[in-house]
Amino acid sequence: MKRNPGSHRAVAPSLAFVLALSALAACATPVVAPPPEATVMTTPIISVNPAAAGPGTPVTIDGAGFISGAKVIVRLDLAGGSASIQLAEVLPSDIGVFKLIFIMPSTWADGSTINNGDLLITASSTDGSASASAGISFMTDGNVSPDTPQPAAAATLPATQTIAPTPTPEEPAVVIEPASGGAGLEVRVRGSGFAANLPLVVKLGTPGVGAGERIYASGVTNGQGAIELTFIMPATWPDGRAITESSLVVLLASEDDAARALADFRYNALPQPTDTPTLPTPSPAPTLIADFGSVSAPNALQAAIDFFYAVIRDPYGVSAAAYFSPGLQAEVRAGRSILAILNLSTLFNRFEVSTLSAGDNNTIMQATLTFVDGSVAQRTLNLVKDGENWRIDSVQ
Repeated sequence: MKRNPGSHRAVAPSLAFVLALSALAACATPVVAPPPEATVMTTPIISVNPAAAGPGTPVTIDGAGFISGAKVIVRLDLAGGSASIQLAEVLPSDIGVFKLIFIMPSTWADGSTINNGDLLITASSTDGSASASAGISFMTDGNVSPDTPQPAAAATLPATQTIAPTPTPEEPAVVIEPASGGAGLEVRVRGSGFAANLPLVVKLGTPGVGAGERIYASGVTNGQGAIELTFIMPATWPDGRAITESSLVVLLASEDDAARALADFRYNALPQPTDTPTLPTPSPAPTLIADFGSVSAPNALQAAIDFFYAVIRDPYGVSAAAYFSPGLQAEVRAGRSILAILNLSTLFNRFEVSTLSAGDNNTIMQATLTFVDGSVAQRTLNLVKDGENWRIDSVQ
């Protein structure tokens, strides 16, 4: 049978056209739709883990939706009450998130005990641009569940939220309490976010200058990188100069200074006389004093510190006798001066107080008194608990 040559001519162009289209399809660059643009969180929110904690328990706070570069102050407050304590100051990352780990304290800023109940953690930007809160339960009976996160409160995320906050790497942090006071005050330093089993030291300095070389306390972090130390706030710098600055910094750092954290301290400096003070001529002691007034001294250390401040303010008066027990107050009523009870002939201008031994109802304190000429005297105070307050019962 003869083939129609015209049919070959009709098929060949069609096959060539299909091959050409296939080649073009193979060489073409695929077009991929761009991923949806991520939305940056704009509503502040914090979460707390665990949901309940007792004294000494590490607590983690994750924050998001804050303004980058705006310092954030984190506080712990009594829900529905006035008791409060500042935990830390943090700086959010460039996407507005932060992570803070702190050690749950046992007392408020005023020294009162934190009782079982509901507390509130609040993170607020210092410029007022953002604030968020979350609740946490305070428990001292050990029934703490570390794996149950506390849901965030006081913030609702917008529906356009498409990304979750990325926690920032854990960084060293330090909290001090109290955050203000003067010479002789016992300061508690709590650190977190350090490496486990790392030796740390506490140093003191001024803002913009840095800390000196003197070490006021030292210790080693636990397995979670946390630590708690105490030191007595001094009255003088290591070179003997009186501390007159009102703003100090407390540095908690490793021995090589590679890991460090700073906290601000408001220092109440004593007046520093330039010359030997001329003491007023004492007036005759009153033969009868009905009442020395009422003072609050919820702990022995505070009672001793407030007593010596009262002596400096009124060396020949009787106001300091409000910190005495009834026995010493009877001596003052009989005409014995406060300086005589302290066995002093001149007034000191600086003091430091430390605890020698402490009990539930009796505490022994040592006071180091420094005079204008540089001489030093030491006195031992026996303090007893009188109801809710502490009183000085004897001086040696």
